[in-house]
Amino acid sequence: MDQLRGTISQTTFDFLNTLAGGVLNLLSNGIAVVSVISLLVITPVILFYVLRDWNDVSANTKELVPPKYEKQVMGFWQEVNQTLSGFIRGQISVCFALAVFYAIGLSVVGLDLGVLVGILSGILSFIPYFGFLTGVVLSILIAFSQGAGWGLWIGLLVVFSIGQVLESYVLTPKLVGDQVGLHPVWVIFALLAGGVIFGFLGILLAVPIAAVIGVVVRHTIAWYKGTNVYKGKK
Repeated sequence: MDQLRGTISQTTFDFLNTLAGGVLNLLSNGIAVVSVISLLVITPVILFYVLRDWNDVSANTKELVPPKYEKQVMGFWQEVNQTLSGFIRGQISVCFALAVFYAIGLSVVGLDLGVLVGILSGILSFIPYFGFLTGVVLSILIAFSQGAGWGLWIGLLVVFSIGQVLESYVLTPKLVGDQVGLHPVWVIFALLAGGVIFGFLGILLAVPIAAVIGVVVRHTIAWYKGTNVYKGKK
């Protein structure tokens, strides 16, 4: 009876412990999903108001700058503005290129609605990995519904593998990196470091933050080269 009571107690404890762990895991995953959805909904709204009021923000910032440093500060501000604009243009170019590639690739391998899925995947690629995952999920569901054979499954694997390599190591470093004035190696490093340190949000903001840091570094180097220390004067 003692052994039976001990076994029942241990089993009950293990069950409750497992149940509690499952509930906590479910809650944490649910909170993560809500956070991502909130980010996707709130970010466009914030971006809209920032773009709408950008001229007012620039004017108010200019009024706070001492006249002696106005030229340097506003030059820096203008370069940051051009860099972030270049990032948006580069990212749009990446989305367009991926939309064309996925639309053609999925159609060639024989996926029903391949053009639509490809265009949607390319557009959503503005959010790192989101467009890729959306395309994969939709393609799998459509492939199952059309009774796909091995040829289609292999074709989907090839198309999305090539697309992911193109996005991560060719299109984003080249198109976005050139627009923001960063070497492709630094773009790849920024994406990897942002993902490791800050997760999804880090990947989303890695390139624009790296671009702004690049502007700061360039202005700091220019200032340093104008100092007496660099010129060797006392």
